[in-house]
Formats: sequence, structure tokens, C-alpha cells
Amino acid sequence: VAGRVLMAPVLPLLSDAADQLAATVRRIAGTGARAVEPVVLRLPPGTRGWYLEWLGRAHPQLVARYEELYDRSGLPSADYEQRITGQIAQLCRVYGMECGPVVAQRREPRVAQLALV
Repeated sequence: VAGRVLMAPVLPLLSDAADQLAATVRRIAGTGARAVEPVVLRLPPGTRGWYLEWLGRAHPQLVARYEELYDRSGLPSADYEQRITGQIAQLCRVYGMECGPVVAQRREPRVAQLALV
């Protein structure tokens, strides 16, 4: 059964290099997946403090860049997110896969809605 793979989270400056993204998408394609849905790391309040504390211990040189990259709500800059998801979309096309979130299709109900009176 061909499936959809959630590629998440893409970690800025840690797992977002072009060769890393290419290797990941290539491996996903090798499984027979039909689609990839990339998600860049989100850092909402609560998670942000914990993650930046860990980052400060593991990769102290990256903390200032993360603080520039993320807004107060915990979202990465739109430019960064578009660049990364664009690279992944291009790789998906190379391997003949769809890329992005599932687009909901509106379906008509099988039976009419009953009245409440």
C-alpha cells in the first residue's frame, strides 16, 4: 500500500542541509511512498524554552540564529519555511511523489441531514 510520509520535524541548521534533505526524500521514495508532507520544527511556548536550553548545551553556536529565525509564537520565518519546503517539493518531483499537506475534498453526505423538529 503506497502511503504518505510525515517528514517532521526538519531541524533548522541541524537536519536541513541540501544533502540531508535529498537523502531523506530518496529513502522515503525507496519505500514506495506516494507523498511526503514536510514540517519544519515549531517551537511553541513551553517547548521553546526546553529546546533552546538543550540547543545551548549541544550546539551553543546555533542559539542566536534560532532566536532570529523563530517568532514569539514559535513559528519559523516564512522565508525559511518556504525555502525548505520548496527544496523538498523539488526533490519529491524528481522521485515522482506528491508533496505537501493532504487537500481535503468536499464530499456530499450519503443521506440527508435530519431536521431537529
